[in-house]
Amino acid sequence: MRDYTGIHAQIRSTAAHIFLSKELLRDPIHFLFPGRQHVPFSEPRIRLAAEEIELLSEYLHGGGFLFVDAGAAADDRRFLRSLVDLLRQALGSEGRLYELPSRHAVYHAFYDYENGFPGECKEPVDELDIGSPWFYPDRLPGQFCPRGLWGIGVGDRLVGVISDLNLHRNWPDTQDSLSAGAPPEGGSLLSLRAATNIVVHALLRPEGLTTKYGQFAWQPQFRSATQGLAQLALIRSPVGSELGDHPLQVSLTAGTQIEVAEAHAKGLLLRGLPSGERELQVDYAGYSGRIPIELAAGKVTTVSFRSRGLGPFGGIVLDQMEQRLTPARWEERFSDLYLHEVAASQELSPGLETSVESP
Repeated sequence: MRDYTGIHAQIRSTAAHIFLSKELLRDPIHFLFPGRQHVPFSEPRIRLAAEEIELLSEYLHGGGFLFVDAGAAADDRRFLRSLVDLLRQALGSEGRLYELPSRHAVYHAFYDYENGFPGECKEPVDELDIGSPWFYPDRLPGQFCPRGLWGIGVGDRLVGVISDLNLHRNWPDTQDSLSAGAPPEGGSLLSLRAATNIVVHALLRPEGLTTKYGQFAWQPQFRSATQGLAQLALIRSPVGSELGDHPLQVSLTAGTQIEVAEAHAKGLLLRGLPSGERELQVDYAGYSGRIPIELAAGKVTTVSFRSRGLGPFGGIVLDQMEQRLTPARWEERFSDLYLHEVAASQELSPGLETSVESP
């Protein structure tokens, strides 16, 4: 999401196995996938207590969004049938299921899919009235074409989607695979793009629960106020790597000291610096490195950093890119990187210290 859409979304590091915490009501979207459970065929594949069903109803009525995904296996089909029964209990006569037409905003939220997501067999037809508001067709064994995306509606609002496209099983299954630097390929890329549309739609819809942060107090002024001054971009190498759990400490001669502790950032962009020769010191993951740099007015000086070696033999390697770019050219070239931005004051005084932590 951060790299391809520019939306700085955060995800919980752990899954919720019961739906009882009021904290869950604050999340703009919840993912619900079939886990590895051995449930007798005589029992529902999913079971929620009365309190959980009540909280789910409160969540969906209050702006929450549910993303349900499974496949065509027998256990997945049981999972989807049980889920529909629970939704009927939670939403009652106010709720309904319906097949999403290919013109729906979900299919165009970020990537454009004129005929549905990959694997769907959709035609650009109108929504059909099939009688029961909770009808959901079973996908028979051997049936080639999936049911695709169905909407969960409350009144005229879409509050969730049900998919049998098996999207989640094609996603990279570890954070390491996403941060290793290589972009996703093949079926993984197609599934991630389809899911991106669903998540973007859920996050940006007006009635949703997304917390939208305004600009920092200094942002409306500093871009114009720092125009013509020098900028310094510090990027972790390999390009695309996140800072992770280690804070990044940056020091420049003249007393400028900055600490960034934002795990998902991929570096630091420091604006509003006076031009001239400086010495840059970077401290990261217990190691330190120094390099002389020259800042040019109206240009961005780009420096990459990486850790090298272990223990007492380790250190930070700093490499300055030869070409200095204008801010417009720099943003065009590195538009896919999320860097934490800090604006130095125009009257940069010795001893300026800035500490930035994750929200």
